[in-house]
Amino acid sequence: MTICPECGMIYRDSPLKCAECGHQLLKSNFESILEEREIRFNCSECGNAVTFKTIDTYNMFTCNECKAIFSYSWENNGFFIKIIRKGNRSDGNNVSSEMRLLIKFFDLEYPVEKSALKKKYYAMLSQYHPDKVSHLGEEFKKIAEEKTKEINNNYSELCALIG
Repeated sequence: MTICPECGMIYRDSPLKCAECGHQLLKSNFESILEEREIRFNCSECGNAVTFKTIDTYNMFTCNECKAIFSYSWENNGFFIKIIRKGNRSDGNNVSSEMRLLIKFFDLEYPVEKSALKKKYYAMLSQYHPDKVSHLGEEFKKIAEEKTKEINNNYSELCALIG
């Protein structure tokens, strides 16, 4: 495994030139230069590009997307990265746009827990219930009725989608 000291790209084999920046790779001074550089790494769990500095007390880094934890070390003139804890692959990337909108409507995050959804539903319902604004006049009551219908419809749709 080789790492370009100029741009930090990691190569499984040892090319003569870095494909990213064109830097001539020299194996002799490779390790001493590397210890003070930023490394770019594609997370093996989610594919997210991760950049980390090699000057670190714990020799560990985390993927910002899936929260996987990795450790790194230099062994036998090579740079090794191994996974310590797998990340959460339930990041919502495969969620339909309709479900994303419904989740956003209730100000929740994926994955949606039924208990959290129910709590948000009741909080929004109590906030927009027509009985709360009946003393303000018919116009406000109609707006509240429309909002309550929207909340009810979105809640039943999201419940059906999450099962």
